[in-house]
Amino acid sequence: IKALGATKKNVMTQFLVEAIIISLLGGLVGIILGVLMGFGVSAIMGGSFHMPWLWIGVAFLTCSAVGLFSGLYPAMKAANQDPIEALRHE
Repeated sequence: IKALGATKKNVMTQFLVEAIIISLLGGLVGIILGVLMGFGVSAIMGGSFHMPWLWIGVAFLTCSAVGLFSGLYPAMKAANQDPIEALRHE
């Protein structure tokens, strides 16, 4: 990307967006599985299940933060890399 004229900001933005999206997809799978398990347990036990909207929101915020922080180092490393060296090691 950088060899095509992308700036450091473009490279960092792309890396961070990818990291956040991957983290959110993992969080979405976890939320779906948790809700399905909650419905299943409540059906087996004969109780009722209420959607924990607050905790779903907290889960999405946590996933976004994890994606941002885990993608920050690779994003900075890729943004500072020389395009010739990056293409040579591909």
